[in-house]
Amino acid sequence: MSSPSDVETACDFESKSDKNKLNGLLVVFDLSSIKDTRNANVLHEKCQILLKNTKALSNSFKRSSSSSTNETTLENNISYEDMEHLVIGFQKLVLMSDHSERIRLLTLCPPT
Repeated sequence: MSSPSDVETACDFESKSDKNKLNGLLVVFDLSSIKDTRNANVLHEKCQILLKNTKALSNSFKRSSSSSTNETTLENNISYEDMEHLVIGFQKLVLMSDHSERIRLLTLCPPT
């Protein structure tokens, strides 16, 4: 059986509840999952731990990438919201396209 495409994975992620999304992130960092969403203090604490762990992970990637060559880095001046809007629009376009149109759309994607 083939692995799901990125578009299918994104659609699966969007269909999950917020609690399931949060628990999925908690699993990545080996933290216990949320069972009851009514306790705001526990939710806040878990989210703060997630943010701290994500920031530490990001910083470790920054340090390791700064020592490698930056020839493949693309400079862009668009905001995160604009990038997110473009990606979502592209995903919708791919989902509503037939097979031959999807092949043509893939030529627009970067190699990574």
